[in-house]
Amino acid sequence: MHETRVGSPQDIGAWYPQVAVERAALAVRWTKVHSAAFFMYLLYLDDAGSSGNPAEAYFVLGGICVYEAQADWFTRELDKLAASFDAQDPSSVEFHASAIFSRRQVPWKGLGQEEARGVIKSVLNVARTSYDSACCFACAIEKASLPPDQDCVALAFEDLCQRFNFFLARRAGRATGNVGCSSLTEALRRLRYSA
Repeated sequence: MHETRVGSPQDIGAWYPQVAVERAALAVRWTKVHSAAFFMYLLYLDDAGSSGNPAEAYFVLGGICVYEAQADWFTRELDKLAASFDAQDPSSVEFHASAIFSRRQVPWKGLGQEEARGVIKSVLNVARTSYDSACCFACAIEKASLPPDQDCVALAFEDLCQRFNFFLARRAGRATGNVGCSSLTEALRRLRYSA
């Protein structure tokens, strides 16, 4: 068994054991973790619509954040659902709402309207039945309400990063403060104002 320590016990923070299994070897690694940020969340964002399409009145950006340990559970649950549509290769099934509702592509081609709704409900049910550490976010922007020089993608991204940051602050027991997204939003601001 291999053991390493990072930092010193006198440092601010606490020591938490982190067990990592790599193939047949088991290693216990002690990693210094600051008490306010000993968790990591993964944030997945996806857009609906196109910012440049004048035929669409809204631009929507939505996503889900999950605690890093939940990602495997989400994958297994979605693979179980996907296996009912492609048992040979469940990882090839993508749950895109527009493709499911249109029912023009395989594996959604033979579904009725209610069956298609049932698929979407089943996917959403995976998020609903997960632990409370998972959270969904969405931002819908009416494009006509923005000034012509305002980028709806940047605005939606900044809004969701701020919501994600508030979520992380609440999870860390803080009322406010930058916990995880300050560098993302600052980089976005710099790109927007330098152009």
